[in-house]
Formats: sequence, C-alpha cells, structure tokens
Amino acid sequence: MLNIGFDPSFIDTIVRAQNSSGLLIDTLPEPGDHHRSSKINKTAGGNSVNISYTLKKLQLSHNLIIPSNDEFDSLLGKRKLKVQYKLHNQINETVAINWNKGEIQFNDSSSTLNVDHFTKKVYQYWTDSHIQCLLNLGLNHTSLEWLSCLWLSSCGWEFEDIKNLSKSSLISNAINEQNLIKPIILDPGSIKFHPNRPQLIELLANISQSNKDDIYPILINNNHEYYEYQKLAFPTKITHSAEEVIYKTMSNTFNYDVPKLDNIQTFVGAGDAFFAGILFSLYQSKTIDIEFAINIAQKYMTYDL
Repeated sequence: MLNIGFDPSFIDTIVRAQNSSGLLIDTLPEPGDHHRSSKINKTAGGNSVNISYTLKKLQLSHNLIIPSNDEFDSLLGKRKLKVQYKLHNQINETVAINWNKGEIQFNDSSSTLNVDHFTKKVYQYWTDSHIQCLLNLGLNHTSLEWLSCLWLSSCGWEFEDIKNLSKSSLISNAINEQNLIKPIILDPGSIKFHPNRPQLIELLANISQSNKDDIYPILINNNHEYYEYQKLAFPTKITHSAEEVIYKTMSNTFNYDVPKLDNIQTFVGAGDAFFAGILFSLYQSKTIDIEFAINIAQKYMTYDL
C-alpha cells in the first residue's frame, strides 16, 4: 500500500490574472490599478493533496493522511478525494496569484505538525507505506521534531521507544540514525527561513547518507531551492524548473528539456504533479521515469490530466 501526506494542509485561494481573452497576463498590474478579468478559485491544497489528486487520476490506489476540517473535507470532495486518517483539524491558508511568468504564493502556515500529533495510528500508516514521502518541511515550523519522529520510524524504531524520548533526545537520535529500511522520497520545499534551519539541514544531511543496497533517499526540489540543498550528498537528486529537469545519480547527470506550453491554466501544484509522476513510476516499476513525470506535470497545468 502507498500512504502519503503527513504534512500540513492548505486551503488555496488561487487568483488567475488574465486578459479579456482568458489568457494569463505577462505583467501584473501596478499597485492601485483595477484588473477586471481575473478568476478566483478556492480549493483544498497542500503538497500531498495535489499529489493525491494526480495519483487518483493515474488510478493508483493510496491513502491520504493529513489534517482536515469540515470546510476542507467539502473542498476535498470537489476534487473527489477524502482523508483516510485525520492528523488534526487545523488548516492553513494560501493565496496564490497565477500569471504568465509563474506564481506568487502568500502562506499563512500557523497550523503545524509536531510530536503531539505522532500517534500509534500515524506510525502504522507511515511504516506500512511501501514508499515513504517526506513533504513540505519549510511551511511547518515544528517540522524538525515531526521529521525526527518519521525518520526514526523509517529506520525501524518502535513507536513506544520514539514517544518515550525527550524532545532534545528525539532530535539528536534522529540526526545520528542511518538505518533506512524502505525507499524514501523527500520534497522539503524551501527551508531558508525555518526557525530550526541549522539542525534541519544537519538531519537532512544525515538522511542523505543513509544508503543500503537498492534502498536510498531521493531528493526532489525546484531550481529556486537547489542552492539550499546542493551541499547535501543525496545519492539521487532531481531538480526541476519550467525549462529543464536535472537528474543526478552518484555516477551520472541527465538533462531533460521541458516542452514549452501555450495553454497554461495553473502553476499551483505543478511541482507536486511532477513528484506524483516520479512516485508513480517508482512504485509501479522501481525505476524513475523523468519524461513521464514531465508529461504528467504539464497535463496538470493545462487541465488535461
């Protein structure tokens, strides 16, 4: 089984800045200007929700483990998704402006996940997943302790042993544990302004060095986040942008051009759809199919998925 989520949820208010023909505009209006051709859409979002939506379109069975509340459940229903297990009922808010050059996101990420939300049920869903996905660390200011719980679980620790640790011992043990026993994919997002960035980088560096036979961690990031993680020695790194994807292994580097799109409907969630394409190919065939993932992301952006 594939269980995904374990990250904060966001209600996304997406403003599509377009001209009278419905095409995305090139330049945002000046402050004080009125723009009369925009469309506003409110949807259930967050990294794992977008990934779940894409996997559902690809007809891959999985469970979604995230925070949710009544409004979020209703918005999820419009995407024909549901939460398998609710971590808590506090939801974050995002306002995203779509325009021709990309998107600008404004996040209220006050709702977090921490050790208090790490229950025996969470542990079971996490350890039962055939591939484990670590997502969205940057927008969770308590992600250092949350990641520590998940990482120790990935390395074979028992639930009770994790919960019995003090917070400082939890983090120090995670930073020194390297016994990864299942494939793991990380898309941490930007952690440039994370309050625990030095320790979080230390923990990610430790995760990057946990390799055993054909089990190894895979880091996925976009080109803006690349410089935050370039010093981390992950055996597999995938960096994506609107123009190209760079796929690095320990012995080779592969470059893939991204075809130009004309009929872009949204940018929000495109990186998550790319992640879902990687996850799908890895789950189905134990190989990474970059071209497939690019195609899936572009279909997501043009509403052709």
